[in-house]
Amino acid sequence: TALADVRGARRYFGRDVAELAALVRVRILALHGVVCAIGVGPTPLIARMAAREARFGTTVTVTGDGLADYLDRKPVIALPGVGPATARTLCSYGLDSAGRVAAAPLGTLQRI
Repeated sequence: TALADVRGARRYFGRDVAELAALVRVRILALHGVVCAIGVGPTPLIARMAAREARFGTTVTVTGDGLADYLDRKPVIALPGVGPATARTLCSYGLDSAGRVAAAPLGTLQRI
């Protein structure tokens, strides 16, 4: 797994993130013979979640506009660092989706 901030590359290559992802995928395949999956998102956390669901040879892109819907569809266990015990605790408080956790006040999450 690798994480890359491509904001500068977008300007340099004059391409959007989907085109950059395709370029990276082709270059990795050509240079190393490896088929990869790429996740693109507005934050490193969202990009990591998107990469987890991408199949090899594909790119999953989550935009800022679709972020709330994306998180609402994800169970809380899909959040990186949330294991079964933490997921059970969060669910017992009604925080059963990543979207509900994102919408919860920080103070509430700190008390849980």
